[in-house]
Amino acid sequence: MNESQKRTFTTLGFATLIAASAFFKHNLSFSPVPIVIQNMFPIFAGCMLGSIQGAASCGIVLALGMVGLPVFSGFTGGTLIIYGPTGGFLVGYFIAALIAGAIAGKPKSNHKHPVLRIFSAAIVGFLIIYITGSLHFIRYFELPLSKETFASVFEKCIKPFILGDCIKAAVVTILTISLKKYL
Repeated sequence: MNESQKRTFTTLGFATLIAASAFFKHNLSFSPVPIVIQNMFPIFAGCMLGSIQGAASCGIVLALGMVGLPVFSGFTGGTLIIYGPTGGFLVGYFIAALIAGAIAGKPKSNHKHPVLRIFSAAIVGFLIIYITGSLHFIRYFELPLSKETFASVFEKCIKPFILGDCIKAAVVTILTISLKKYL
């Protein structure tokens, strides 16, 4: 298998992993944003594969979801999900993989990635998902741009997820450091 085929295979493999992680979705009574594990895997793809391949994995999943395949959380799909209140979080997956991958570095650039660098990449990835998701949430509900709006959106779209996403960032770090040498 040549290098191009290996890159294609790993990109498709991570796209499959992202899509398969859609099985878990826990709705919250106070927020339209569910608890998911899917948001961890685009960041993992970026950290493992690098910026371009990680984002490509997410792009594949977004494209499949937009044509209706059930690859979004709770095994849903379709453009209505992207345009709905949580669509910005999904778009954030692509950007998060791109940026986390840039911070983490290319797969073969250095097999000794420090823990802090990978963990920082993961945290930045989650921050990007929060920002894109929250901004889309504000736009979707046509909320006024005010201190109160940002406080309310923080309470509904970010605060309930911080602890879990920090744990996911630690898992991404451990997995990346453990597995990156095999790519």
